Order: sequence, then structure tokens, then C-alpha cells
Amino acid sequence: MAISSALTLGTAEAQSKLSEAEMNELGEAIEQSDNGKADKAVKTLTRLAEAHPQENAIRYELGYALLKDYKYADAAATFHALRDVDGMSEMAYQMEGNALDMAGRRGDAVRTYKEGLMRHPSSGRLLMELGTIRMQEEDYDGALALYERGIEADPEFSSNYYRAAWLLFCSDTPEDGIAYGETYIIMAKTGDRVAEMSEMTYYAYATVLRKAAMAGDPMAEAAKNSGYAAEDGDHPTLRAISAAKRARLEREAGNETEERLRNFERMVLEAGHWDAYCRWLTYKGNKEEFNGWLSLHEDDMENFALWINKHGDRIKAGETVTDED
Repeated sequence: MAISSALTLGTAEAQSKLSEAEMNELGEAIEQSDNGKADKAVKTLTRLAEAHPQENAIRYELGYALLKDYKYADAAATFHALRDVDGMSEMAYQMEGNALDMAGRRGDAVRTYKEGLMRHPSSGRLLMELGTIRMQEEDYDGALALYERGIEADPEFSSNYYRAAWLLFCSDTPEDGIAYGETYIIMAKTGDRVAEMSEMTYYAYATVLRKAAMAGDPMAEAAKNSGYAAEDGDHPTLRAISAAKRARLEREAGNETEERLRNFERMVLEAGHWDAYCRWLTYKGNKEEFNGWLSLHEDDMENFALWINKHGDRIKAGETVTDED
């Protein structure tokens, strides 16, 4: 379930039709919805919606405030009325389903998400919601299949990468989650979930290196040459992970996510940011080593940060960086 305000969906368009005072009220109400004052937000947004019945962004924010105020039936009805609004329909189905699920009407929620998919068959967010219900019902294989369908249908929607990675990182084969976890980190760049993915990715690489050592995999030799020994167990150095990733880069990708990631990582390598990139991806698992490296390479990390902020979004569509960039 992913509950979010829709300030960016249409509030800007409403500015020319609302007075300055009303715009201030709208902004304050949106903040109140997330700050434990949803009941006050509902009163303000109800009044604004009645005064401006054609402003769908206000109606959406009202639905969100009702949801935060535990008025699930009213929230569901508000979102239901927005199903046919261009630019808002997909999220209206999602939020209506959220409200129904929170009201204990899971069957109706599932039906709503599926109805939304009939109109928006490439909706990563609706597939995510169905996957999350499967996960809550402990059908982890079914959840993963839906998250992966969401990635395939909408590779620019990052939440499915996060959820697929999380499930795989908690499985018997955490290495299978690495491409999803790293892709999420690249797309999101900052935040608590990025830190969580960074730590989980680090420990997934620990598994990769242990298995590589047992199998005589070339990745193990690359890591060994960087100073890593198999007996390091669950705590490989970030330098060893960087070396193993470099060796892994030459391998054939197993799916489209891996292919996009490999293409992106070749761009990182060509741009001269490989060391900073690999440490950024896994810093949370070995903060002491990362901080020691950072103290000596602040310029390298700053240059990488500028590069990733400029080019990071290209991973979404598997784009490449040209010489002109």
C-alpha cells in the first residue's frame, strides 16, 4: 500500500482559479493531512472543493485527507469519482483500493486494482498494490511475480524494484535481488529506503563472494586480488565488492533489469567513477571503511554525485551517455 498526497497532480493548474488566500489554505491543509491534523484538513478541503467543484486536485487532496482521518468509506467514494479524470485516473484507482483495503474490504480493493489495470495495463503502481496484498498474505512467490510484472510493464516506477529486491534479499538467494536493489538506489538516490537497500545489497554481495569462493568463480579471484579472503565471511571490504562487480560486468545479463544496469555501469566505468559508484551502492554495510575512503576521496565522490544527478535517470529507459554529454 502506498499512500501519498497528490499536490503535484494538479494544484499548479488550480493557482489561476483560486485566490491567494485560498491557495494558502490549500497548502496548509495538505501539510495538516500529514501532520496529525487531518480532521482540520478535511474541513478546509471540503469547503474549497464546494467552492471550486471543477478543481480535481482539491478533490484528490480531500480524498487523501479523509483517508488520513480514517474515514475510509468517504475517501473511497471521493477517489472513485476521480476515476475518469485525465492524469489522475491511475492514482485514483490506487487510492480507492487503498481506502477499501484499510476499511477491511480487501476483496473490493483487489477488484478495484484489477479494474484499474484494465484501463491502465502498464500501471506499475497497481501491480505493486496487488503484489503487496500477496506479500501480506505470505504468498511471496506470487508477490514477487507481480512486482516483476510491474517492472516489466513500467520500468520507470521505482517502488517495484525496491519491493522485489527486499523479498529476494530476505530469501535463500539474496544475490538474485542485487540488480533490483542497485537499480532502486540509482533511481531514488537518497532517503531511508536507499540506505536500507545499500545495507541489504552489501550483505547480498557477501553471499555472492562466499558462493564464488566455493565454486571457483572468477569473481572470487578478482575479490582475492583486491585483498579479500573467503574467511572474511559476512564482512567483505567495499574494495572487494568493487572488484567482484567489475568482473561480473562482463557476464551476460539474466533479464532486462540486469541488462539496463550493465549498460549503465559501463557508462559509469567509462566516465571514471567506478570506485565511487561501487562504494556509494554498498556504503551502509561497511560505514567505517566508506568513511575512511571518503576522507581521502571527497573530490571523487563530489564529481560522481554531479554525474549521477545528471545521468542517473537514464537507467530507467536503458539509455546511454554519448560523447557530447
